[in-house]
Parts: sequence; structure tokens; C-alpha cells
Amino acid sequence: MTNLVVWCEASMVAGAEEYIGRFDKEQLEKNEEVSAMMAKKIKDARDAESAVALKREADMEEERKQRQARTLHKKCKRTSPWWAFFKEGVANTTHVYCTLPSKDDPEKECGGAIAKSACPSGLNSHCLYMHNDVWKEVDAKIRQDKEEKVDPGEVARGNNQSNTLTGKEGSVWSESRKKDIDEKFAYWVAKNKRPVSLLEDDEFRLTLKDATRGAYQPPDHTKAKKEITRMASKEVEVKDAAEANDAAEA
Repeated sequence: MTNLVVWCEASMVAGAEEYIGRFDKEQLEKNEEVSAMMAKKIKDARDAESAVALKREADMEEERKQRQARTLHKKCKRTSPWWAFFKEGVANTTHVYCTLPSKDDPEKECGGAIAKSACPSGLNSHCLYMHNDVWKEVDAKIRQDKEEKVDPGEVARGNNQSNTLTGKEGSVWSESRKKDIDEKFAYWVAKNKRPVSLLEDDEFRLTLKDATRGAYQPPDHTKAKKEITRMASKEVEVKDAAEANDAAEA
């Protein structure tokens, strides 16, 4: 009787072990299936997020290109004479490049890069700092042309404005011309290391006033310092752009 009981218990234990083993195997397979399903859901979610992010980036890039294209294709009269010394870029269409002889090697083109968005003032500044002899010739011609042209409308407007200086003979200079001369005075002071206070010397200002028939007075030292700082910053930008262009072509 005792042996029978022992035998029955042994059979039950053996069956239980088999059942437990089969259960564990099935449970493991279910767990692996659930894990695989969860991993797939996580991957799908991440892929969806990546797709949305990529589409957003693509849309932003397309918008940037369209905005840049609109800027580049704006109608430009290019009446400034400084355009004659620059050519369009090939690889980089957002800049123009100086065709004047290089200061370091006259046999080569300067190649200074100027962003189209900074034109034509950027062209003027580049020639002023990098090709001063050419700049003087062109600037003299520009001033001569301005003096030969008289704008009756501007003269009439100038007579009614307190910030327009008129001379003994009624001569009138436009604000743009006076600003241009202010820039040249600032450049002259910086290049020749003259004291900025010279611009406020009474005799110096009186001489200029007489020479221009009252149409112009030089800037004060504060305005001159600001203009010198602006031109120095512009020169650094021009040099950096030229170096970047050289590096891109190397």
C-alpha cells in the first residue's frame, strides 16, 4: 500500500513537471511574441516621428530656398558703376566676385566676394578699401556726373527743409551726397591717422563751408567715430568673405 501511494505521487509529480515545462515554454513564446509586438509598435512610432521631423525639415528648407530665390530674382537695375568690376558667381549665386587685379598678384583677379544683398554699397566699400586707386577715379567721375545733373524737385524740397544747407549762391547738396562725403572724411581721417577732433576745428569747418558755398559741413567727432567703426567692420566682412571664397575654391 505504501509503495502504491509512493508510485502515484511519483507519477503525479512527473506529469506536473511535464505540464509545468510545457506551460513555461508556451508562456515564454507568448512573452517573446508580446515583446516583438511592442518593439514593432515602438519602432513604428519612432519611424512616424522621424518621418514627421524629416518632412518638417524638408518644408523649412524648401521655404528657405524659395525665400532666397525670391531675393535673388528681384529686379535690379544695377545702375551703379561699381557693378562693372564684378561678375556673377558660378557655384555660389548669392555673391558676386571682384574682377579687378589682386593687390598681392596683379596677374590674378581679386576674387573678393560680396553678397548680393549688400550691393551696391558693398561693391563701393570693397573698391574703397581694396582698390583705392580705381575707387578714386570712379568716384571722381560719379561726383562730376552728380554736379552736372540738377534735380529741380530736390532743390525745391531742400529749400523747405531745415536740414538742407544752401550756399551763398543757392547751391544745394542732397542728403545722399552729404552722407557720401561724410564717409570719405571718416575714411580720410582713419587712413591718414588724423585726429578726429580736426573735424570740429572752427577754421577747418569754415574753410569747407566757403569751399562748398555753404552746402556742406563735416561731421562732428562722434559721427565720424561711428562711421570709422562701421567701415572697419565692413572691411573685416569683405576680407572674411574673400577668404571663405578662396577656401571654397581650394
